[in-house]
Amino acid sequence: MGERNSNQGGERVAISYKMPPNIYEKVNKLVYEEKKFSTISDCITQALIYFIDNHNDVGQFKELFQEYLASEEGQDMMKKVMKDLLVDVLTSQQSLAKEESR
Repeated sequence: MGERNSNQGGERVAISYKMPPNIYEKVNKLVYEEKKFSTISDCITQALIYFIDNHNDVGQFKELFQEYLASEEGQDMMKKVMKDLLVDVLTSQQSLAKEESR
């Protein structure tokens, strides 16, 4: 199924895939209408590369964000965000109560 060419860094792989109709329409649009990719395989390959690259970034972001929230600066920021959120909620509830009393 797959051919390995040791002269180049990549590997050729034959894949049969079935896509949901909405994904198929989007891929076809990207390849044939918008001409962002030369082939459907190229589109799928680029999507996989993007997913793998960003999947690792998400994990790192999560760790860094947790470290930030554990810091004093992060805790101060979180207090401010929660205070602003509480003020917004209370303000909107007061507005609703005033409208209902009319």
